[in-house]
Amino acid sequence: MSRRRRGFTLYEMVLVLGVTAGLGLLLAGPAAVSRAGLAERAFWPAWQRLWRTARQLAISQHHETVLVVVPASRRVELWAPKPWRCRQTIPIPRSLRWLDGPTKTDFRFNAQGWGQDRTVHWRSTATGHHWQQAVQFGGSLVNVYETA
Repeated sequence: MSRRRRGFTLYEMVLVLGVTAGLGLLLAGPAAVSRAGLAERAFWPAWQRLWRTARQLAISQHHETVLVVVPASRRVELWAPKPWRCRQTIPIPRSLRWLDGPTKTDFRFNAQGWGQDRTVHWRSTATGHHWQQAVQFGGSLVNVYETA
């Protein structure tokens, strides 16, 4: 009397599940870092667009506008008058940290669209890299540099 095997034995099933779970864990780490890196790289063009919008609003409305980095709620806000309100926001990726402290979080543009030159610093928790954001020529140019 021959017995036909149907399916896996318990031992084989546990072995296959263990190997599958191990491979999943090995691949999940680099994928998370990759997603964080992509989110960081997408943040900088969004920042540049918001920067240009703030300058153009200041020039067109002949009033001061302000970009505010809000590290606690992980967003950047564009504030403009008539009346003063938040006009636009962009989220800060979870892997980026603002390093310049709680007091230097605003970038002001006067009615001519000019702002103060300065350099601000960010750190990536995903890659460990530092990002320097250099505001030059009265705010008309923003360069972002990644350093290891």
